[in-house]
Amino acid sequence: MKRLILLLVLLPSFVQAEDGEFNIEFFQVIYSGFLSIESFGEIRVIFEGEDAEKIGLDEDELSDFLRLKFKNNFAEIPYKEEPDESFEILQDEELQSKIGSFVVTVWIVGTDQPIAYHMTARVDSWEFERGWENAVLGYGNKATVPETVKTTITEWVEEAAIMFFKVRGEL
Repeated sequence: MKRLILLLVLLPSFVQAEDGEFNIEFFQVIYSGFLSIESFGEIRVIFEGEDAEKIGLDEDELSDFLRLKFKNNFAEIPYKEEPDESFEILQDEELQSKIGSFVVTVWIVGTDQPIAYHMTARVDSWEFERGWENAVLGYGNKATVPETVKTTITEWVEEAAIMFFKVRGEL
């Protein structure tokens, strides 16, 4: 318990520099995988469970939506979809560090009011397992949850882009 309290006391000093600004060195350590990314090879939405489709969500449409938001916010970073079975990428760690991944997982429970949802997002390189993450848990009805999913994706892409470019010193 004492360690947790110490971490909570010290964490703000690591995140915030003395002048109250963003402490880039802290985030460059946490998100070090961002520094070597030259392109993204995986940008997609994954559904868990079967209820998402039952309320009108489509995995392919949301993946296209995520790619569009990525293109708008990561304009200088190309998206080159890599084949799943690319032997060259799987064997070359340096190449893996240059390829980024942006995956959103959506889990919908229920098809009638209330509908619960859990969403997670992860941005990292294929080599580094530590990256930017976010998650949300909520509920709504059949009319509001699909729009909430899209709104959340939009917000996350914007947040991830800001962190990505700040860590790289490009923002």
